[in-house]
Amino acid sequence: MKKIIGALVYFILVTTFSCTKFKDPVIGKYTLEVTELKNVTTGQLEIVGEPDDYFGRITFNANRPRVYEIGLSHKSEDSLHFRLPGNNGFLSLKKQDSLWKGNFKYFGIKAALKAKKIGDPSSELQDLVNLKPLGKGIISTEKEESFPSFDSKNKILYFTRDQKLWSSKFNNNQWQVPEQLSFSQNDNDIAPYVYNNGNSLIFSSNRLLDSSFNKKNIWKVNNSNGIWDTPSALPYPINIDSIGDYHPSIAKNGSIYFISYNRKDGYGRSDIYKAVESNSGMYEVENLGSMINSELSEADVYVDPNEDYILFASTGREDSYGADDIYISFNRDSGWSTPKNLGSKVNSYAYEYGAWVDVENSFLYFNSFRRGTSDIYRIPLSEIDAFNSGK
Repeated sequence: MKKIIGALVYFILVTTFSCTKFKDPVIGKYTLEVTELKNVTTGQLEIVGEPDDYFGRITFNANRPRVYEIGLSHKSEDSLHFRLPGNNGFLSLKKQDSLWKGNFKYFGIKAALKAKKIGDPSSELQDLVNLKPLGKGIISTEKEESFPSFDSKNKILYFTRDQKLWSSKFNNNQWQVPEQLSFSQNDNDIAPYVYNNGNSLIFSSNRLLDSSFNKKNIWKVNNSNGIWDTPSALPYPINIDSIGDYHPSIAKNGSIYFISYNRKDGYGRSDIYKAVESNSGMYEVENLGSMINSELSEADVYVDPNEDYILFASTGREDSYGADDIYISFNRDSGWSTPKNLGSKVNSYAYEYGAWVDVENSFLYFNSFRRGTSDIYRIPLSEIDAFNSGK
């Protein structure tokens, strides 16, 4: 009997310890003592979230601070293990008295850390906790998912997972296990955009086009009776040999918006362009101009079906929250309006990109690395002030 009681007490103590070890005390702001990292001796760690969903950022102080997002990979009784973007590194922390000690690795960067809690994380990070990845474990996984797009009935989600195209149906109020598209097996395919009532799809791919080996170009594929045809490349001057063309979006009238790198008429490294088909069947391509494009990088464009607005990702603007942020510009009689940052309900310290709008149900879908890998998120348009202020 004593053995049974003793075992029961032990079980209760272990269970209580395990359940409470990483509860709220983990969440907070920490100062870092950094060693083994050249020219860096201090830093800051912020952790937000809840058990099994801790995430945050780590900053190394230097002349140019290095900022990385982290997402919980797994934990043990006294340790936390985080992943870094693209699963290209990790942060491992172990509790030792009043300190967390650990190791950081990201590509060629390695460091040893001591972390001491000094307070609460910023409200900016805390605001991110309640927005969860879409279809966690089915759609959003430890792999990289991005560029969501729905069919015309909003029942089939198309997206990118690790440079391949996938789809998942929403049945019985839950996401079904995704299927890899039949034509997307061997090449690096990204950014699907569904149109023509779900019977056509345009996407970016490094499939060989002329001599443009390893360059992304824009391709089209049709669905005939539930079977995908063989993809074909869009013509010149949308695709140009030796220039990368990416992330297409198509309006109701057939106008194609896309990203191109290093075109002669560009303003920066990558710009947004519009292609309109003429009566002869040829396309005319124009740069959207300096109101949208800059000397920075503009990418991942989404166009409203009626061309009332565009959404795009941009890097390094003055109102940025961190890495890539998503912006909106409205189509006025005078031209495109000054782009507005979608704000902290959408953008974070991490990379946000790949916007798509469910017009019928008024949701914005987008990608973010805030949990250490690219996941797909959804938020009601009614919660985005920048979107509603432009109507």
